[in-house]
Amino acid sequence: GGLPRPFSVLQRSRLKFQQAPLSMRLVTLALCLLIGGVGFGLMFGRGSLWEVHALQQKLDAKLAANGLASARNAQVQAELADLQEGLEMVEEKARFEMGMVGPHEILVQYGRRK
Repeated sequence: GGLPRPFSVLQRSRLKFQQAPLSMRLVTLALCLLIGGVGFGLMFGRGSLWEVHALQQKLDAKLAANGLASARNAQVQAELADLQEGLEMVEEKARFEMGMVGPHEILVQYGRRK
């Protein structure tokens, strides 16, 4: 433009801004405030980047704890199944080898013919 060379870029843009009509200055100021408000909300408001990061860390910790609890539950279920199967096997062996009969039961034995 018509400005001498020694002006810096900042000084040139400020002079151009001062020469702009009032409505253009207000629109520019409104857009800057809007962009600043959105940026501020992203950084410090509810659902901000920092809050999302903190919640993600909490979620990761909970998922890890749930994984450990699931593994522990599977182990307890396996032990319970072993105990139940073991008791059934003991009961079957006692009935077969010792002829034990529970209350309200009738023992019927069949012998093989020779």
